[in-house]
Amino acid sequence: MFDRPSQNVFRELLTAMKSTDYPRDQAEQAFLNAHYEFTVHRLPYMYNGNLAIKAADKAVWAKLWPQMRIIHYTLHKPHKTEEHSQRQALFESEWKLWWDVRRAMEAHERTFSDWNKSQCQ
Repeated sequence: MFDRPSQNVFRELLTAMKSTDYPRDQAEQAFLNAHYEFTVHRLPYMYNGNLAIKAADKAVWAKLWPQMRIIHYTLHKPHKTEEHSQRQALFESEWKLWWDVRRAMEAHERTFSDWNKSQCQ
């Protein structure tokens, strides 16, 4: 996510970073979670299927999987190369899904581009 806060909010965040207790190894996301802890509405996991859940507990992931709408590809990214993805057995099915969707989108894009060219001639 990219957000551009107002100057006032930016100054408030910089000041709060000095006194907010948050796990420093989790960077800005941990700070924002701590800072806005009582003012945010967290989405259900079906909208943030973070792969870290699967790494921590495969049974929980399996239970969430049927309702999952968004997969948050943390830990390891599938888009380096397809061969690289296949070497990561834990996330094999999620990475296969990513590559299948990518290929489908590319095919759709090619089809639309070809159709668009034919309409413009």
